Amino acid sequence: MKRKILTAISLIVLLEATSLLAFFHAQSQLYSLGLFAVIAAVLTYKKLEYGLFLIFGELIVSSFGRMLSYESLSLRMLLFFVVLFVWSIKHVPTSTNGRKELSRTFNKSGISSPLFVLMIILAIAFQHGAFADRSFMSIFNDANGYLFLLLFIPVATMKLARNALSQLITFTSVVLSWLVVKSLIIFTYFTHVSQPFFDSWFYIWLRDMRVAEITPYGDGLVRVFLQSHIFVALAFIILISLPSKYRPKHFTKLLLGVSAVVLLSLSRSMWLGVGVGCLVLVMWLLIKKRFGLVKRVGVIGISSVLLGFVVLHALYILPFGEYQDRAPLHTLFTQRIQAIDSEVAAASRWEQLPILWSAVKEKPVMGHGFAKSLEIKNPHDAAISEDRIAFEWGWLDLWIKAGLLGVLAYVWLIYNIIRKIYQLQLPKRNCQIKRGLICTVFALIIINIFTPYTNHPLGIGALVMIFLSSILLRDSLQDASSKFG
Repeated sequence: MKRKILTAISLIVLLEATSLLAFFHAQSQLYSLGLFAVIAAVLTYKKLEYGLFLIFGELIVSSFGRMLSYESLSLRMLLFFVVLFVWSIKHVPTSTNGRKELSRTFNKSGISSPLFVLMIILAIAFQHGAFADRSFMSIFNDANGYLFLLLFIPVATMKLARNALSQLITFTSVVLSWLVVKSLIIFTYFTHVSQPFFDSWFYIWLRDMRVAEITPYGDGLVRVFLQSHIFVALAFIILISLPSKYRPKHFTKLLLGVSAVVLLSLSRSMWLGVGVGCLVLVMWLLIKKRFGLVKRVGVIGISSVLLGFVVLHALYILPFGEYQDRAPLHTLFTQRIQAIDSEVAAASRWEQLPILWSAVKEKPVMGHGFAKSLEIKNPHDAAISEDRIAFEWGWLDLWIKAGLLGVLAYVWLIYNIIRKIYQLQLPKRNCQIKRGLICTVFALIIINIFTPYTNHPLGIGALVMIFLSSILLRDSLQDASSKFG
């Protein structure tokens, strides 16, 4: 296991290094992409789950997905196609009987019907966009995130190693730990340098590679947000739910780091999603009369958030650079909460709402197709309007493009994932992990209302990881029962 941990860390370091190299020497990007394509092909050919772990790791580390790209080809899309290609060659049977067996396995997964219906509806939305004479690249760029839904097929049909669950837990812990440390380093650096810092090469690298959004709030206060913080937010719910049997090594340190990053992201939609997910978890435990678990989850959750703030404050007051005569750290959070209506980004969201609803009402059932553009006022200058094809309200974005049918098909898919997890026959002492996984899905649903994730590889990747976890839990139970049956 130590060797696999070192391999994971080495691949992460390689990605960070090649991205930094590409920032200073753009011509190196093509060679770096070729290197990762070879690595992905070899790992996927050896074991499919290694290829999937590579995809999951890139999602968490690269955030928006442009850390390494050459023209329109990103590392994210390259890994996706390489893994699926190798899977189709090695793991898809060539015989008729083999393919029938693969089809039966997929049908038994519980997600085949909603996934098929959703993909058909999305294909129709793609066609609607083409018939409306919109540019192909605009349509493709608007729709290509949904291609990650295809990852459900190999996940639902592949045969996994017996230790795949422990491997997934270990791998996810390593990658999340890297994201946490990376976020805290960025926070510490930019709260200790003079503002403005927009000419700093470090800031320009993070901005141009779409790794992080660094927003100065004045008086030394800074917001650090990575789109991949969605995984940290969901991980918080799972971590406070985990039975001791499934807790990763260094659980306490990971939980504190995750809590700190959830706070420093200053994402109100993530805070709301995590809050709803935790509320669903507590209500579920109360209904089950598991009062001891309610107390334990409450103590762990609240104390980890408070200690997470302590971690941020300790980093904020480190005595180096520009650390004197600054605003107290807590004002960063009060400003963010109080600016829910007045802040530019928040005000822009609310101003979009009536425009999006008007578009929904025009074609409520089938939608307008991908790359539908709407005129939105510039949040920085109300006198200027711009045509946009991507919108912050996630579920409304899907409704506009694929209609109510698309929304219902997606909800059907998510419902079947939840039902699949709920039907797991876990021992009573381990049922908490099942509740945690389901509550993370509810959190993702809420977050997607205000921030689009389920139309993006990040949100879809999170759903695939949750679904994969349910399969691995089921298989681990079957292995356990076969030993004692």
